[in-house]
Amino acid sequence: MNDLFDELMFGWKSSAPDAEFPFQNFKIYKYFNHQQERWYVELVNRNNRHWMLLSRYRMSVKLGRILTDDEEVDHKDDNKQNDEIENLQLLTGIENKQKAIKRVEEIVTLICPICNRTFQRKSHSVRHKINNGKEPCCSRRCGYVQGTRNNFT
Repeated sequence: MNDLFDELMFGWKSSAPDAEFPFQNFKIYKYFNHQQERWYVELVNRNNRHWMLLSRYRMSVKLGRILTDDEEVDHKDDNKQNDEIENLQLLTGIENKQKAIKRVEEIVTLICPICNRTFQRKSHSVRHKINNGKEPCCSRRCGYVQGTRNNFT
């Protein structure tokens, strides 16, 4: 699968590759990074053109069937760009919503990089900072100091 992905991302051949089962009647024309920074696959045959998330495509290939509308593909590490099959799991819509609620309510303990105080925040409020290589601060004041240090170093 990765060879096919690399071929499509970094150089086209004159003929489109065949999609894997259960989409064997389709050709894969391209993967692309959509506005939501998600990977999609375009499946085309003589009569139809169909777009789907790469994560749904990979889960369908793994299971050997097309997913139903009730089934959702969840990213175990919550990184929507990590579409490796080991990171994907099949959940119902209700299970996926319950997982999201638990993630929002989770409390993490952090240490302020400015004043070294220990503080707690809900994980969803600091996850984007941590994922972008920034350290969350305990207060706006410490956040301001951190911002001015980063701008002048």
